[in-house]
Amino acid sequence: MTPNRRWPFILWVCLSVVMLLISVFGRKLQYAVQAVVPSFWIGTIISVLLSFALVIWFIRYRQRLPLSRLATLGGAGIFLIAVSYNFEIPEEKLHLLLFAIWGYLSLQIFYLRVAIVMCISFAALDEGVQYFIPDRVADWRDVAFNLSAVLIGLALAHGSRVNR
Repeated sequence: MTPNRRWPFILWVCLSVVMLLISVFGRKLQYAVQAVVPSFWIGTIISVLLSFALVIWFIRYRQRLPLSRLATLGGAGIFLIAVSYNFEIPEEKLHLLLFAIWGYLSLQIFYLRVAIVMCISFAALDEGVQYFIPDRVADWRDVAFNLSAVLIGLALAHGSRVNR
């Protein structure tokens, strides 16, 4: 594995483990966190993290991408943040953030076709795991939401590629 792909791969594996742990223990963790921190602040923190990630992405690629592509991708990122601010449930923001980052990292590591298959599989696996857990609910709408977030991450990663 080349050094350029080593850190994205490590982050991708860690994020995969975290997302599966959240899938299994999410309700208990959610109740514990909400007992200490109000939902409003959790959602605000996640939205700020999304905004911060967009700023870092813009700083990283502003010199390397044509202005038209940068504006398009930046607009998509701003749209993503604006949509996330309208989510009332912090878990939806967290799903959006985690799955978008996971999709972005997937394309940094794998070829496009492999990344797409991995993302579809993981979005379905996340809900499949919840089907077997008594206090969780598996829902096809969540699979679609996870896929939407992953596709946003894939689109940002694909658009960020300098050498096409």
